[in-house]
Amino acid sequence: MSTLLVIAGPPGAGKSTVSSIVSSRLSPSVLLPSVERCVQDVTTREGNRDDEPGTRHMHQQFVQAPIDARHLIIEPTGTPEEVATSILSRYRQGAFSYA
Repeated sequence: MSTLLVIAGPPGAGKSTVSSIVSSRLSPSVLLPSVERCVQDVTTREGNRDDEPGTRHMHQQFVQAPIDARHLIIEPTGTPEEVATSILSRYRQGAFSYA
């Protein structure tokens, strides 16, 4: 049986801390859309602060982070369900595992 874990939450909630602990025990995948898509999503999402500089800064932190390429899903497309299905398929094929 496979499990898909998504760590989400507002800034400062501890996502990075939890991700660090979990990634040492699991095979993580990181969704990395373009900075333009992130800015668009933040500025059009109801209830979000319109913080374009902050969004760009956070995106740059992910781009510069030492994340192994096999764990990156760059410019994911499709519905959330389709993306999750694609990730699960790659996971089952061992794409995220350490050899």
